Amino acid sequence: MMTFWASSYVLNTAGYVLQEHSVLRHETTNLLEELSEHLNVAGGFLAGCIRTLVLPLVRTIFSSISIEAEMFSSSSPTAKIDPEKLTARFAGVAVLQARFSDGSRAHLFDMSVNAKIAVTPRIDSGVLKATVVSVENTVQLINSDVGQISNVFLRVFSTCFSTLSKRRSLFPY
Repeated sequence: MMTFWASSYVLNTAGYVLQEHSVLRHETTNLLEELSEHLNVAGGFLAGCIRTLVLPLVRTIFSSISIEAEMFSSSSPTAKIDPEKLTARFAGVAVLQARFSDGSRAHLFDMSVNAKIAVTPRIDSGVLKATVVSVENTVQLINSDVGQISNVFLRVFSTCFSTLSKRRSLFPY
């Protein structure tokens, strides 16, 4: 049997170290393809509409362009442990660029993302698992070279990108 003790201090120190060493980063060079893969797995009405209507239109209009995205933490993630739940806070920035067939790039927009996630951890057959209790996301357009972008689009994008990041893992270790 192995016992593992973790306190808010340990988790916050780990978050600080990861932030200081620029580990909390994720890049994708073909966002439309990754988004399409995610929407195939996600299912649901909105995902189906985006997958079957929006993405083909975007691919047709911008056939010689790929969309690149980079997300990185803007401050150390923090955690708070109490008897009922673990609450984590993350703050990051997403930068989107278009890459043209000649290799040149054009900035599209930057957005900030702040997330607060609460989970209730448990041991299930010797495996540490957690149930998500609440998720709060706040997104804000920082800079745009393509005009005003609605907060609804930014929220959809941040949700899809965070899911892609979790699947690919922000942590290379």
